[in-house]
Amino acid sequence: MQRSLFRVGVPIFIIVIGGSFYLKDFTKLRYKYRAQKQITPEDFEKIMGVPMKKKPVNFEEELKKAESEVQSDYTMIRGPRPDEPWTAYDTMKKERLAEKAQQKAGKIPA
Repeated sequence: MQRSLFRVGVPIFIIVIGGSFYLKDFTKLRYKYRAQKQITPEDFEKIMGVPMKKKPVNFEEELKKAESEVQSDYTMIRGPRPDEPWTAYDTMKKERLAEKAQQKAGKIPA
């Protein structure tokens, strides 16, 4: 038992601990010669020839734009629960589609 510890255990510890010190040098080289230059928008325009748009974001305008995209006739329709039949949900869905079709046809004002 004592002999197997020195035959197997000690070489494994030497490989693991020594390997970490050995790999440390390779990782230093990796990060030392790595090309980590950040490109500014001006440099990007020179290299690629594509102008970068620097438009400031106005949150109030973005909110108004998002609100205008939301439909004004939006209603919440609760989906059926697992123990409920789907018939009530299907009828509400069909009614909703029929109303939208009539609105597109111009019969009902929006």
